[in-house]
Amino acid sequence: MIKKIVSLITAVAVMLCFTTVFAEDVTLTDIDASHWAYQAITQLVAQKTVNGFPDGTFRPAGTVTTDEFEKMITGVWTTDTPTPISREDALGMLWDNNGKPTGYKVPGIITSQMKNAEAAAWGYATGLMQGNDGVNLRPMDTLTRAEAATLIVRAANGEANGKTFFEMVSEDLLKIVWDTYDIFDGEYVATDIIDAEMLFNAVTKLSDLRTPVLEVKTATMEDAAVLLAHACALQYKSSISANAAESVTEKYGKIAQINAAYSFENGLTLPGAADAAVTKRDAALLLIQLDDLFGINGFKICKDLTLYPANSDDFAFIIEGIPTQVYTTAFDVTRKPVDTYKLAYNFQIPFKTFVSSMAGKLGGKAKFEYIPSLVCQDSSEAILRVKCTMNDASAYEVFGAGYESAGKMFYMDIHTGEPVTNTYIPTETAKFGKFICNN
Repeated sequence: MIKKIVSLITAVAVMLCFTTVFAEDVTLTDIDASHWAYQAITQLVAQKTVNGFPDGTFRPAGTVTTDEFEKMITGVWTTDTPTPISREDALGMLWDNNGKPTGYKVPGIITSQMKNAEAAAWGYATGLMQGNDGVNLRPMDTLTRAEAATLIVRAANGEANGKTFFEMVSEDLLKIVWDTYDIFDGEYVATDIIDAEMLFNAVTKLSDLRTPVLEVKTATMEDAAVLLAHACALQYKSSISANAAESVTEKYGKIAQINAAYSFENGLTLPGAADAAVTKRDAALLLIQLDDLFGINGFKICKDLTLYPANSDDFAFIIEGIPTQVYTTAFDVTRKPVDTYKLAYNFQIPFKTFVSSMAGKLGGKAKFEYIPSLVCQDSSEAILRVKCTMNDASAYEVFGAGYESAGKMFYMDIHTGEPVTNTYIPTETAKFGKFICNN
């Protein structure tokens, strides 16, 4: 008899471990107080906006759909949309449901990630959606039911007291930006102060400005922002205009004034007071924002460190939007692309002329995009890993075996057949190489 009682007590205890009663008519079997989203789910159940599934589960790790998310916000089914909701759409619905708040100021690198800039600013500033690294909101990712519940409750309960962009950005990412631009003296030490000479050297190195054109006497936060914006815009090599150039001092000339005004109008934000001294961390925070606007010669640094391949050190930098396979597929030469980057960057015009000539051999059937950080050369030849866009013909028709699975846009290798030693790169010894992957 005693054994039966002990067994009964044990069975009840086990059931209680897996069953949570939130309200008199709702019992969920797969959530308890140890779950990180327990409090949020509890609140929604108490409000009777969620009830769980007929089998008594909440399925916190399951993907939430658009109609489910709306039901979790309003408590009412108004649609029948089984499509998983994106983080961007979820934040937009929350923003709308919370009265469409405006006036939140965050850098453009954040608001540019979503179509609704006001919703993005509100979500970031309040801490509802800041990403794991303070930069990437992952707008197209889906939400789990637990994540959705937490977002809804935090939005309904008021501001989540989010940290600022300048507090959130990871040091690892800032160091990558610092090292990639490589325009300041010394290694990245966040608290080191940047003086006027260092700032002058940096902007002249980045934009190839000449000393008579520019004189740098101070290095305040505003000086650094204006001059780095000016330098980034110049190396971008595309014309830009500003709506309110007069909002920036003419201290460094009209062109710098316009370039800086354009940057500020597109969300460039100072990490501190305008007259404050500039640290290396401040400079990196300015550069990461400017990179999002201009990039390096038009190519932006990938700011999601989770996408970096294991061999990322083999390249001068990892570019936003380029598939990982482009980096992990070995080049058919002995050296690494990082060792060729200066040559590839300085010889851009000859290299671009070369790939244009190679496209000309195809009679307009394809065009190539030259990417300086994807060039590798040893003593035998240089290999250019390029982005190829097909026009009317298929890749297999033009390039043959190995290209059967290539789509309209993909990456491939072009071999020069001999090392590049001067500004003229002949095409006589060149050949098309292997297919890498689709874009």
